[in-house]
Amino acid sequence: MLSTHRVFVRGTVRRTPEGEVDYGRHLIPLRRRGDDRVAALCLAVPFLRACDYPAGLTPSEGVAHFFRGLRQAASAHRNAGVPLVTVAHFYAAGADVCADEHSERLVVGGQECVDVERLPRGFSYVALGHIHKGQAVAGRSDVRYAGSALPMSFSERGYRHGVVRVEIDEAGHAVATPVELPPLRPLLSLPRQGAATADEMFRAVSRLPRIGPDDDGATWPYLEMRIVETQPDPMLVTRLLDALSDRAVHFCRVVRSVPTVSEPDAPAIRTTDELAAMQPLDMARLLFAERYHNPMPSELEKLFRVAEADCHESE
Repeated sequence: MLSTHRVFVRGTVRRTPEGEVDYGRHLIPLRRRGDDRVAALCLAVPFLRACDYPAGLTPSEGVAHFFRGLRQAASAHRNAGVPLVTVAHFYAAGADVCADEHSERLVVGGQECVDVERLPRGFSYVALGHIHKGQAVAGRSDVRYAGSALPMSFSERGYRHGVVRVEIDEAGHAVATPVELPPLRPLLSLPRQGAATADEMFRAVSRLPRIGPDDDGATWPYLEMRIVETQPDPMLVTRLLDALSDRAVHFCRVVRSVPTVSEPDAPAIRTTDELAAMQPLDMARLLFAERYHNPMPSELEKLFRVAEADCHESE
């Protein structure tokens, strides 16, 4: 079915019976729509694992090695001489991703980063996948992430989503033009920056537009709410959903955080003897102060004493 629509998938690297990489499998002729003549060769590069290139190479060296093998195979192809277009899946060094939250799988420390300047030249255009933010890489107009066509997380609400139209002449010169695709549903974060207290969030919800009589919800935004907690509130989400019941939004998630301080508010427990000598309520107070940076409210202390008494009665 895919080949009928000229869709080709190369998700893994296969080898010949002799154990060599089957580079020919990754060369896909691109044909003109009018006369079906081969206008370019597409070099399809999946995400490469360490076993896909010689041992001892870094990811950058391994990807460059694979690119060289593809280029050599393309020079021996029956359609040699046409422009070469590469589509590849990797994390390019220096690519811009959201610092706070991102959907891409990134290895800590950038161990799988690929330096595109180490890739061989001779390709008219290199289309990259993996990073969701559309961008040129290393200042090169011929190496680019198109980005995700639709936002994949709320961290991408500020991205310009779409596709890239690439026009290549017979000499192999490529001109890339981003084509923006506005999302069908916008992403709405309350608040736009940082986090709000529960009271502030309920006031923000009250300002959201109400559902109209003929509103089918087709254009309602997706909503996330970011809340800073000063004490536990197990019914908070339920109360927020009730407040949203007549609002023209699609609720997605609540992101909770706690206040951040530079110095701990509660004294640290240094020995197991100190821990054994503590009463359960004292320990609860200590943990509460450590998490919320506030003293435990008297109402919560009363509930804790009730729970403690119930535990003693059941022993």
